[in-house]
Amino acid sequence: MTAPTPGCAKFVLTGAPGAGKTTIVQELRRMGWLTVPESFTALMLRAGAEPDLAALLGDPPAFQRRLLAHQLEAEALLHGPGAFLDRGTLDITFYRARLGVDLPADFDQLGNGNAYDRVFLVDPLPEAQYVASPAARARFILDALQGR
Repeated sequence: MTAPTPGCAKFVLTGAPGAGKTTIVQELRRMGWLTVPESFTALMLRAGAEPDLAALLGDPPAFQRRLLAHQLEAEALLHGPGAFLDRGTLDITFYRARLGVDLPADFDQLGNGNAYDRVFLVDPLPEAQYVASPAARARFILDALQGR
């Protein structure tokens, strides 16, 4: 990871689907933090209303490029002391490779200048521990940022 960018600190939550990233980010927003929703979900919610976007679903390389562009656009608008992101450019690069989507050689370099101040890997909780509230998990992340 490169050095963090000046300005708004960016804290990424990443992890497996269903681990609780979105729930934690929603709780952090409720607590007053600036947040960025997951780009894939944001684009899918808009796909029904935007025929051009829906058409990209049949073209995986084009969709991955649009996904990365959406993420970079959202992050460029950040301001203030810090923001929490529901996934980041590193996730897009990972899924591109995992899904076997062939892209031009420069694809993985497009998001490389986009540094993060901290990345949190959110592991799914064992079923017996789901009593931990989203607020408790959000406070754990905030404590980690403060070095507690």
